[in-house]
Amino acid sequence: GCARPGSAHAGQFLICGKCGATAEIADPGIRRAVARGARTVGFSVEHETVEVTGLCPRCAPRRQRR
Repeated sequence: GCARPGSAHAGQFLICGKCGATAEIADPGIRRAVARGARTVGFSVEHETVEVTGLCPRCAPRRQRR
């Protein structure tokens, strides 16, 4: 799944719940939001992985595509 194995980075993984296809994105806004939320509750982040489950373009019904 990871496009940059072995390099230190925070990524977000998109996982198709139907066929299992995966994609990785690295959105700095998501990373900042996680860090901000963690600070709010006094949590110290050591490693971050975000997984999102949904449907890939091949599996999503056409009416859901944008």
